Amino acid sequence: MLRLREDEKKCKSLSGDAARCVSTDDERNVNAYRETQHAASLQEGGKKIMASDELFMDKYRIASSRAKWHGYDDGDYFITICVDGHRQLLGKIEDDRMFLSPIGLIVEREMESIPQHYPYAQILRFVVMPNHVHFILRINWDIFEEGSVSPVAVVVRGFKSAVTRQARVIYSKFAWQARFYDHIIRNDKEMSSINNYIIENVRMWRCDKLNPLMMGKSLTVL
Repeated sequence: MLRLREDEKKCKSLSGDAARCVSTDDERNVNAYRETQHAASLQEGGKKIMASDELFMDKYRIASSRAKWHGYDDGDYFITICVDGHRQLLGKIEDDRMFLSPIGLIVEREMESIPQHYPYAQILRFVVMPNHVHFILRINWDIFEEGSVSPVAVVVRGFKSAVTRQARVIYSKFAWQARFYDHIIRNDKEMSSINNYIIENVRMWRCDKLNPLMMGKSLTVL
């Protein structure tokens, strides 16, 4: 209880800068957290907006061919999808550990299976949070058959649909927010910052703008 009160006091003094909640020995992660917290701000306004170490391997490369953009969807993307109403239906965080609910396990399973359903898509890293999911999506244009539909939208729509269909067997009112946040990752610096943000996301939950306590909302845990 003392720790929770201390954390709440710290968070209330942030004036929107959640990164300051970390201790001085974590300063290396502050910039990454600041640079990506804008995602939460966008999501709060209703705009669109689990770590896979084996796939990411702490290596990434923006190939030189990326200079030839294939419209909006080429390359790597930072995606955030939120549960409708920011309800905490995907699990809970205790002692800086994420414990997935039955619906959270569905989210994890469907995220890991994305490359099986969409051969042109690769999930470089992801994290399931109590009321949202972050992931880095890579589109392989050598495989994708171009058309009028965005491959990013196809992947996100398919993922949301698969999770919703299964989740409603457990909780009939489950729903995602209609829109999602997506950001094109244009260089190594952005990739590194977003990668670090995802890694630290669970530990930074107390100060996360998508945490209902930070948003002034009541908790809803399944």
